[in-house]
Amino acid sequence: MAACNPDALLLRALRNEKQERMPLWVMRQAGRYLPEYRKLRKQAGSFLNLCNSPEMACTATLQPLRRYRLDAAIVFSDILIVADALGCELGFAEGEGPFLARPAADEKMIASLAEPGVDAFAGVAATIGACRGELAEDVALIGFAGAPFTLACYMVQGSGGREFALARRLMLTEPQAFAELIDRTTRAVAACLSAQAAAGADVLMLFESWAALAAPHYLDEHVVKPAAKVIALLREAGIDLPIIVFPRNAEQVAGKMVAAGANAIGVGWQADLVEVRAAVGEQTALQGNLDPAALLADRETLRSAIARTVAAHGTGAGGRIFNLGHGIGKETDPESMAILVDAVREFSAC
Repeated sequence: MAACNPDALLLRALRNEKQERMPLWVMRQAGRYLPEYRKLRKQAGSFLNLCNSPEMACTATLQPLRRYRLDAAIVFSDILIVADALGCELGFAEGEGPFLARPAADEKMIASLAEPGVDAFAGVAATIGACRGELAEDVALIGFAGAPFTLACYMVQGSGGREFALARRLMLTEPQAFAELIDRTTRAVAACLSAQAAAGADVLMLFESWAALAAPHYLDEHVVKPAAKVIALLREAGIDLPIIVFPRNAEQVAGKMVAAGANAIGVGWQADLVEVRAAVGEQTALQGNLDPAALLADRETLRSAIARTVAAHGTGAGGRIFNLGHGIGKETDPESMAILVDAVREFSAC
């Protein structure tokens, strides 16, 4: 199994070392905007089949690397595999997205959840193992999981959403049950990331995509502390890989995430990079934060937006990683990604 060169650009950025340019990868870079992905998805028959086949998931992981000069691959998987391993029974409805057939909607259901260990995530581990030998030595491989609060939102609601009112109600009305759900989910997330680390991931990432749904006085308890516990469990297990935490639209907790052990903070497009840098200091890498909608604009508008983002990252600050402020949209023209890759290399070169 070929390991990533420790001097790979992304790994240097995460160690806050000198960079000749900004490393670049894109959230959801393996996905529906690529025609080859849509063909693979059709061949698989369903999204779950694609996720559950290490061979096909490896192909999906590598597809963007075969088109673009990216500095990292992120394993093709889904954050809800943790919910599935806990016993919520993940499914996907065509045209509607993921759902959980057994949501953890009350104290009784939460008490009945499974306690998955590392072996429960053998599928995503196998995908990482398959990818590891296919990547160039200067390309880092990122493993990931949903963070506990985001997963709890899905697990209570039973499906996706924008406000997750059922989850927020449980948090308010049954705080002990919600705390138990967060605790169980935290341990499962740590197991999922441990499996990916053992399989050959170079970097681990926590997606706290719905952090902003927690009212400010709940952020410490249900967003920061669970992420800190995940990181602590990984370190206790001897896993010293760099960890990126993405608290989307809740960047006010960035400094606390760094104190909890995060090596880098993913920054959403609605946040100010300069302000986040001031909060975390010079020794922490920042990743982000181009608005994904810029990829739907004309070439010159896109290049201007990229130039602004590179400038906001600065040159004398800590580690700098170019990415979007959320996942790439399915409507994106693949040629726009090519423009982005070339522009980042051009504008960020020292």
